[in-house]
Amino acid sequence: MSFLNRPFSQKNDSAHPPLPRPQAGKQEDCRGCARLQGQIDIGSQRLSALELCEGELRRGHNAAVARLHQLSGELDNALAQIKRLEKRQAAMLAASTRQRDDLPSQAHAAHQLIARDYQTLVEQRLLALAHQVALASWHLPGHQPASLYFLSLLTQELFQARPARDAVEEALGLDLAHSSELSSSVERAVTDAEALWDRAEATGLAFRWDFEWHPNAPLDPSRQAAWGSCDPRLPPQHLIAPAYLVEQQVHCLQLMLTGSTGDDRGSGVPLPG
Repeated sequence: MSFLNRPFSQKNDSAHPPLPRPQAGKQEDCRGCARLQGQIDIGSQRLSALELCEGELRRGHNAAVARLHQLSGELDNALAQIKRLEKRQAAMLAASTRQRDDLPSQAHAAHQLIARDYQTLVEQRLLALAHQVALASWHLPGHQPASLYFLSLLTQELFQARPARDAVEEALGLDLAHSSELSSSVERAVTDAEALWDRAEATGLAFRWDFEWHPNAPLDPSRQAAWGSCDPRLPPQHLIAPAYLVEQQVHCLQLMLTGSTGDDRGSGVPLPG
């Protein structure tokens, strides 16, 4: 047979090349996609958990708002009831005190507060201002200690009549144009004194600051008190601060500098008053 005589031919592999293997870059991309998908899944789970928490918080918030409105209504009711009780109490108190004249009125109570504030003003702010003035004034003090001399001048200018800053400045011997700090202190003192005048006048009761006193007479404990460390057994020598009277009742005592006639503190020019 003829085909037996033909030479055997081997299969040509080059006509059918092998399938290509996956490239390394594509494999890495697949792994990246898988990681990204995993992260997306985790993010979705967290988002679901947050949405659940948000729902719970929203429900809690709504419940809290509802409770707040409820409490606000209860508070309004309680305040209204308190006002009704206060009115009843005021009416009962007015009825019980209508026939009594031994209880202080509201106006008298206001004067007691004014007297307390007046005493605090004198013993604290005005005394501190007097120490400042003693260092800055061109006046020679007529008494020692100088601060009490200027404190006496201050109370006289502020409470004999309604105060005026220019008059206070002149009486103290000050040039406030060169001292802003001292100027502010004087301004505050005048303002505080004016406030006491306004409050006293607003009560409608007769009041005055009492400057009357008798030199060398014994200290009158019903009207006067010795200043600071002064001996109350000695007679008054100078008036430091006037008494505060309301309808002839003493609400605040005069403050007096006491001493004997031969006392060094009594020498020199007498204090005002």
